[in-house]
Amino acid sequence: MSYVDFLLIFVVPAVLAAGWAWRARARRGDVVRMATLCAVAFVAAYPWDRHAVLGGYWRFPTERVAGWLGPLPVEECAYFMLETVGVALLTLHLLRKRAS
Repeated sequence: MSYVDFLLIFVVPAVLAAGWAWRARARRGDVVRMATLCAVAFVAAYPWDRHAVLGGYWRFPTERVAGWLGPLPVEECAYFMLETVGVALLTLHLLRKRAS
């Protein structure tokens, strides 16, 4: 299984489901807040993962990766964003549902 396959099978459907649940309660600034969270997640996670790969703590098989952003697969960077958006969407949905 490639990293893209993993994202498409396990992560993207969960993010889409969270987005579907969130859509009815969406507010104007939510997208900006999520983009800010994604930037923070990237800035925090990229150096940590880079260190782990360059230090030999883990590796990504070249044959299962679509492309690279430095020493990290593009899919790993996409995972940072997808997981952040998914958690933010679910949190917004649950908080607003609880408040109403």
